Amino acid sequence: MRLYVPSLGRTRPDEIARGPLPRLPASYHDRTHMVVPHGEGTAYLQALVRDGLAWVRVEETPEGMRGIGPTRHWIGEHAEAHGADKFVMFDDDIDFLIRKDETDWRLVAQTVEDTEWMLREMDWWLDQYASVGISSREGNNRCGVGGPRDDNMVLVSTRVMRLFGCRTRDWLAMEHGRVTVMEDFDLQLQLLRAGLGNCSLNYFANGQKMTNMPGGCSTYRSHEVQDASARRLQELHPAFVRLRQKENKTDREGLGTRTEVTISWKKAAEEGARRLREIQGHG
Repeated sequence: MRLYVPSLGRTRPDEIARGPLPRLPASYHDRTHMVVPHGEGTAYLQALVRDGLAWVRVEETPEGMRGIGPTRHWIGEHAEAHGADKFVMFDDDIDFLIRKDETDWRLVAQTVEDTEWMLREMDWWLDQYASVGISSREGNNRCGVGGPRDDNMVLVSTRVMRLFGCRTRDWLAMEHGRVTVMEDFDLQLQLLRAGLGNCSLNYFANGQKMTNMPGGCSTYRSHEVQDASARRLQELHPAFVRLRQKENKTDREGLGTRTEVTISWKKAAEEGARRLREIQGHG
């Protein structure tokens, strides 16, 4: 299983080191790739060496490739070309978190050992589901307490974002690049509607300091791009996506109020299950 970190325009001092890379275990050092746009590779290599992360492999996407959607598709192709039947992608600006213990819903920062445990769990669950995510910090406590494989701690047919793994073949079978942002929602909906389930592991969590931080997708995300992507997502999945307006008071970069989506993940999975039953019934 390989690890991929898409990134764009984040080479200022210590910027990368403040993200999740320092928590990655040595067992993954030769399988971790930072994926950056064509022409930014040298700057990232220099930043990684400066920040004590020289072991991270830097991969440049092809010249002319723009946007996170095509980048995620390219990542799947890279994983396939290197013989990886599973891969994990995560944002470069998130925190890795874990429950204090099985009787406490509060979250603490992961140690390197915790992160290795989390990755082993993702690898194991990818044998059961086409995509496996790690819970967002927001709302992580709602499922109650328990161990990492307890039923209430593994949410099925749900939202996954910022940190998730996929089976390479299933990922590449989907249609990519259909929306500019929220493209991960489009891919997860496609997987569910195809009957290829997903799950979220809630014993672990990921957090993001703020929406639209400098660098990354903030270089192209705007009200117009956000609105167009939300509306396109609703067009692609009309029975499962509803539009709404959201105010984010912690966003200081110009997207305080934006068009967002409410997604019926379980309904999408139910459609996928029906399709599978129909296919099997005609087999």
